[in-house]
Amino acid sequence: YTGRLLAQAAKKRGLPVLLGGRHRDRLESLARELELPFRVLPLETPAERQFRLDEDARRPIPDADELKRLATEPRPADPTAAPDLNGALYAALAEVDIVLNAAGPFGETAVPLARACIKKNKHYVDICGEFDVLRELKELHGFAKQHGTLLVPGAGLTVLASDCLVRDAVAWAKARGMKEPH
Repeated sequence: YTGRLLAQAAKKRGLPVLLGGRHRDRLESLARELELPFRVLPLETPAERQFRLDEDARRPIPDADELKRLATEPRPADPTAAPDLNGALYAALAEVDIVLNAAGPFGETAVPLARACIKKNKHYVDICGEFDVLRELKELHGFAKQHGTLLVPGAGLTVLASDCLVRDAVAWAKARGMKEPH
């Protein structure tokens, strides 16, 4: 819902927008409605990543001869292999300068997107209000700073909302003859 509102507001203001998300049907519908381009971004959640790592840890470690053979032998593409989730995400990030994440649950989307943004030197903003996620993103701050990347989590928290309300109230009052607020 919020992502739709943000896309509508950005379009109305003439900002360049590339819609991205996990659900093709929702994206296509919104993209048609707003006449905007979109990219489907399958995102590996922390739970999916842990599952993949656990599965990999269960596989036997090849011996030295097998490793040499695997390194030199061309391998055909595996039609059953999982899609390269990061590849699709990185390709979409190449087309933008700033990512505005409105896709919850943020416990699944925020950290993977923020990490990808840092890696590709793209700025990251979200509307998260989940304390645990904000704490995780704070841990990425130093890394982001080293890469010249801004991380702005929680842009939709109450401070922003109350600032907007005050701005609108002042504009409303000025329209009715109020002098400058003090």
